[in-house]
Amino acid sequence: TDNRAGYVGFVGGDMVIHTDTYSAGDIKLQTNGTERMRIDSSGSVGIANTAMSSLDAEANNLVVGSGTGDEGITIYTGSSVGHHGSIFFADGTSGTATKRGQIRYEQNNEVMSFATASTERMHIDGSGNVTINDTSTGYELSVGTDAENAGVLLSTSGIIGQVRVIKSYSGATSAVIFRYSGGASTVTVGSISYSNTSTTYNTSSDYRLKENVSYDFDA
Repeated sequence: TDNRAGYVGFVGGDMVIHTDTYSAGDIKLQTNGTERMRIDSSGSVGIANTAMSSLDAEANNLVVGSGTGDEGITIYTGSSVGHHGSIFFADGTSGTATKRGQIRYEQNNEVMSFATASTERMHIDGSGNVTINDTSTGYELSVGTDAENAGVLLSTSGIIGQVRVIKSYSGATSAVIFRYSGGASTVTVGSISYSNTSTTYNTSSDYRLKENVSYDFDA
């Protein structure tokens, strides 16, 4: 019978837990007589489970949870300005490669931000306002970029693609406002407003919106 086992020791100042090199052994950590964490022979870590090898190999290096009830991970940080809870996605060990993708929560201002290519692309403030590629605040959704042909695309393979604007306020209000900000100041150049019963298109000229136009020009 092969009775070779592992050992726990110190090598060069490091604590080493060593399993038998002649078999695929796991490291099991227990408290109060119950296993709490396991490192399997491939190096995957399971906390409150041993299901690492049964889950998708693209993301089973660390598996947390028993698979029943509520489970999760909490990032516990300070609450002052600039204190973040962060998850970084890296493809290198220096410079911006250490955080190409980012999910961060800044505690003092209550802002959740998302970054790709090491640059913030979207954040959600404490009021639930969403900003994408912009620094504007105070709007439920703000989308902006310096790139040409930027905007919002609605695409569907079904029968209906819809953008709905619903209000509970009784009276007229602007649903869409068109502004030009390329000059010294931002200028409103048009809008679409609606009341309880009608919709109004406001432009510098509504000629193209008219039907059955009668031409009566002097020759």
